[in-house]
Amino acid sequence: MRFGYNRGMTINFQIAGPSEDFVQGQVESGRYSDATQVVQSALRLMEEVDRAIAFHKDDLGLKIATGYTSLQEGRHYDGDEVFAALDAEDNALLNAPK
Repeated sequence: MRFGYNRGMTINFQIAGPSEDFVQGQVESGRYSDATQVVQSALRLMEEVDRAIAFHKDDLGLKIATGYTSLQEGRHYDGDEVFAALDAEDNALLNAPK
């Protein structure tokens, strides 16, 4: 299966095997009018995933930096104590009269 891309240049590539079957199935389902639309949709999804990964990576970095700063300032909690308190809260909620 060959695809073309028209925006100042053409990119041609081939898809074979299960990927080709998938693309053909998407076109045959009527969801897409041709293989190019299937590939464009897949590329848009890849862009969304890349943006989400970048956001979460940045967010995680910020959380790590915040935690490290808190630790340096002496603001920290013992993990075992935190989990014990959470377990106690869960048990209280589960055993509370309804």
